[in-house]
Amino acid sequence: MATCSLDRDIALRAAAKYDPRDELTAIEFIESVTGVPFPSATPSKKPQGRNYSLHLLNSLNLSPLVTPIKISESKMPFKQMENIAKFLKGVEQLGVPCHERFMTVDLWEGKNMYQVIICIFSISRHAAKHGFQGPVIGPKLVEKKVRRFTIDQLKEAQNIPNKLMNFSTNVNSHIGYRQNGVLDFKDRNCFFFLFFYAH
Repeated sequence: MATCSLDRDIALRAAAKYDPRDELTAIEFIESVTGVPFPSATPSKKPQGRNYSLHLLNSLNLSPLVTPIKISESKMPFKQMENIAKFLKGVEQLGVPCHERFMTVDLWEGKNMYQVIICIFSISRHAAKHGFQGPVIGPKLVEKKVRRFTIDQLKEAQNIPNKLMNFSTNVNSHIGYRQNGVLDFKDRNCFFFLFFYAH
């Protein structure tokens, strides 16, 4: 009972995130890349719809980064699920992170089409990163920016802790503490210095 309840909760969350417009965008992307009209309104409704989605990686022509998939046209369920497993291996080779990939049952049983769509969007981004010149859907892939510093800049950074320590010592030398904990400024100019420094 607990397992069924958990599956139902997961399905409800996935359904709440699902957006038909995103699925339409994903389908149009697949059609554009493969050059073939999609055979079903929804990828999970018919076996040919599922298989059609799997041809996407081969159409990207990103070999040798992604090994071309030999897709079985058999209608046997285990062969169909084997096709999806091959597709997911190719998606991993492309660099799509695990949190943007889906599980075999998500597509095979249509349990989580939201995650399938997320994966299609991610395939688009990572394909563009590796030189694919076709359309790109969804947010752009964040690129890592490497900052390079000169030796002088690194030495200057190493001296910052010493400068802060010296500053703290100079400030403390101008500030006295009464026994009741109230600050006693020995030098009124120090108060104005602290005020303007803070602003």
